[in-house]
Amino acid sequence: MRGKKWSSWEITRLKVMKLDGLPNKEIAKKLGRSYGSVMAQIRYLTLFDDTYTSIRVNHKWDSEERQKAQEMYDSGIAASTIGLKLGCSASAVYNQVVQRKKACPQ
Repeated sequence: MRGKKWSSWEITRLKVMKLDGLPNKEIAKKLGRSYGSVMAQIRYLTLFDDTYTSIRVNHKWDSEERQKAQEMYDSGIAASTIGLKLGCSASAVYNQVVQRKKACPQ
């Protein structure tokens, strides 16, 4: 049995929430979809949507790029938006600006 078709708005929201690092169960709840439906759509997007996959893999961040990401994040810009601007994933941005700050408090 197939569920209802995904709208372009839902797919965009899924991508943004996923890039922002929301857990899949939370995404499903916010979209009013089942967990299985969200997982299936993520698998589909990963296979067929170039905008969803990360542009850079194992990129080495330099201090200037890290500082730029930190400033944008501190000003309230979402990690997904920063990632799009820098050509990396929201998870990579989060790891550089939030996790690094926790590991090395100033």
